[in-house]
Amino acid sequence: MRLNIFFISLLPFLLFGCSRNNYATKIGELEKRIERLENLQNSIEKFEIIQQTIPILEALPITIQNVERIDRKIIELADDLNNHNHKSS
Repeated sequence: MRLNIFFISLLPFLLFGCSRNNYATKIGELEKRIERLENLQNSIEKFEIIQQTIPILEALPITIQNVERIDRKIIELADDLNNHNHKSS
């Protein structure tokens, strides 16, 4: 009978020890999940940066074409102005 009482009194300690180990395991799993989520968040942020950059890169040739067109127009106007000045002299 005393042996049964002894084992019954040890039972809470055993259960508490096992549950503590279980909590440590769960905490370790949560830390791993948090790390994976942080990596996922970093990947999402990189993807968003790429998404924001692509329209800029797509628009860049159009901007360069506009600059080239404006440059040609300025050259034409300068040539016209030079020709006009030479004719009036």
